[in-house]
Amino acid sequence: MARTPGTTAASNSTGAGLGAGDRGPGITRESLERDLAAFRKAGGRIEVLGNNRTLSASEERELRRQRSEQAAAARVRRKAAR
Repeated sequence: MARTPGTTAASNSTGAGLGAGDRGPGITRESLERDLAAFRKAGGRIEVLGNNRTLSASEERELRRQRSEQAAAARVRRKAAR
């Protein structure tokens, strides 16, 4: 949305340029709920993207250990099947 001369990013209706944590003067929980309800009523859909969790170092080590044990067990089974 183009700004008209004399307006600043902070006064822009989209809220562009606001600092972190600054919701602007006219945005409240109630106004967001109303806007979302109108958006959904008009057929709008929100796409929820994947939620990939990042493994911690200890989780990563445990996962590698489990995979290693599974691979070793599979080798033993294959060897026994011969």
